Amino acid sequence: PASSDVDVVLGTVREVMTTLKDAETVARDRRTAAEADAERWRRTSGLVLQSLTSGVVAFDPAGRVTMFNRAAEEILAVPARRAHGRPVTEVLGEEDPVARTATRLLELGRPTEGLETARTDSGGVTRWLGLTSTVLRGDDGADTGGILLVADLTETKRLRDQMELK
Repeated sequence: PASSDVDVVLGTVREVMTTLKDAETVARDRRTAAEADAERWRRTSGLVLQSLTSGVVAFDPAGRVTMFNRAAEEILAVPARRAHGRPVTEVLGEEDPVARTATRLLELGRPTEGLETARTDSGGVTRWLGLTSTVLRGDDGADTGGILLVADLTETKRLRDQMELK
């Protein structure tokens, strides 16, 4: 009788161990799948941001650049590697209209929409830009920085000016 009690306890322990191992395997498989999904999402969102024709400049609450896509590089004539981790005002200059828009967003917390301004880059090239800014918020609703969308309106402005002349 004592031996059969031990066998029952050992059998129960084996069943519990098997159930735990199965649950661990399922959890590991789910985690692996979730990590793969997250990586796919990260790659896809990165490709989307890099493929946009509008410049996207994201920055943290201190104004340090956290994202600078290819279009931003082209429109603002600044390499992304030079911008990342540095304050927008340092990258573009305190008086730059794009930097001023970012500073205003951080100071006032109010988005800007449809702002048109001329900007001359360090190479002397002047472009007309359309700027839109918005506050970047975390899952908890707290401000985590901002985003600037920068569109090159130079050609549109040129055509508009030509139409006015005609």
